[in-house]
This record gives sequence, structure tokens and C-alpha cells, in this order.
Amino acid sequence: MPTRISVAQHYTSTPEQVFAMLTSENYARTRAEHTGALSVEVLRTEADDAVTLEVVRQLPADVPGFARSFVGDSIGVTEVQVWPTPFGPPATFTATFTAPMSVTGTITVTPTADGCRVDTEGEVRASVPLVGGKLEGMAREQFERYLNAELAIAEEWLSG
Repeated sequence: MPTRISVAQHYTSTPEQVFAMLTSENYARTRAEHTGALSVEVLRTEADDAVTLEVVRQLPADVPGFARSFVGDSIGVTEVQVWPTPFGPPATFTATFTAPMSVTGTITVTPTADGCRVDTEGEVRASVPLVGGKLEGMAREQFERYLNAELAIAEEWLSG
């Protein structure tokens, strides 16, 4: 059974500024580098009123012993985000790992009185018998830590 992810981030910048940042190739690269990526490649494309970001990165595997045999010393992640434009429906994302795991979900940018809120909702799925639930829980915790670290990076980026 998949494990749910739900993270809210609050920004004092406008939704348009946050959207521009989140769909920026340079920001995607900066975010990956500042959250521990050993290597990163970013491809940004625009077509049919959508921006697509593909971020491929290699991360150190910070996992407990039971997961080491599934993951190894590092883990590859390919994340694809599709952002409808102009500003509209939620973005969709998928993150596939070199381990038997994936994360899928949506990212919604909503205006607030003092800026905007970014909600990331999703599911982690691990296809490993017996320990899949443990892997999903571990991945959820790491994904939430990643998004919390991203908030500090984003605020610095937005402040110029």
C-alpha cells in the first residue's frame, strides 16, 4: 500500500515569482546541488502551454542497513515535473529511483494574503516484498526533509 506525502510551504513572494522560480532550469540545478546531489542534469522544455522539467541526479544513499542491499552507496533519481501554463491547474510530478521505488503527485501554487502557498501531495510506492512499507516510510521522511531544505534555498533564491 503506498505511503502518502503532504507538505505545505509558505512564501512571501507572489505566485508568479514562485512559479517562475519552480520552472527555472537554473533553480532546479541550484536546488539539487544544495540538497546533496553528487551530480545533476536538468532539461527544461516548453510546449503546448506547459513547462516540463526533467532533473536527473545522483544522491548519496543515506539509508538504514536493511535498505542498503536494495539501494547501494548512491541512488539515482529522475524527476519529471509538468507545469501547465499560464498559471493554472496543479503541476504533476514523478520521481523514479534506481531502487525499486517511485513517487508521484501534484504541486499546487495558491495565492495567500502575504504571498503564496505551495502544496506538494503524493504517494511513495516501493515494490519490495516484506520491507516495502519500511522503504516507503524512509522515502517519505527523506522527501519531506528535502522539501523543507528546499524552502530555505527558495527563499534565498527569491530574495536575489
